[in-house]
Amino acid sequence: MVHGTAADLRFLDRAIDPSDRQVGVTLWGSPTLANYMPAGISRVTTCRSWLNEWSIDHSNGDSLRWLPEIDVPVLIELGTADPTVMPAMAQEMYDASTRSPRRDLHFIKGATHYFENQPALLDETLDIMTEWIGENVDAMS
Repeated sequence: MVHGTAADLRFLDRAIDPSDRQVGVTLWGSPTLANYMPAGISRVTTCRSWLNEWSIDHSNGDSLRWLPEIDVPVLIELGTADPTVMPAMAQEMYDASTRSPRRDLHFIKGATHYFENQPALLDETLDIMTEWIGENVDAMS
C-alpha cells in the first residue's frame, strides 16, 4: 500500500507551473483525500511494478526517455484546466521530440483531464487531432 501518490505542491500552489487548473484539487478530489483513499493511482502495487511505472531510473514508461527516439510526427495536446498534467509536462514532451519531422503542441483553453461536462472542448480537441492526423498520415504515405 502506497500513500502520498498525490503529494505534489502544484496541487496547492498555482504559482508553481501556472495554468487554469483549480487549486486544491486532483483527479481524485482534494490532495489530502487522494493521498489516503483506499484506491487510486498506483495505490496497491508490488515493488517491481512501482519501479517499472514510477522510478526515475528504471521506468520504461518515461516519455522524456523515449520521445527523442520517435522519428514520426508527434502531437501533444493538453487541457489548460487539467488538475494533474501540468503545462510544463506537455512542454517537456514537445521539447523532447527532437527527431520528429513535425511536432505540434496544442493547449485547449479551459479543458480538464477527462473533459467532464465539456463536450465543446472535447470536440475541439478531437477536431485538432483529426485534422492533424489527416495532414500527417497523407504526408507520410
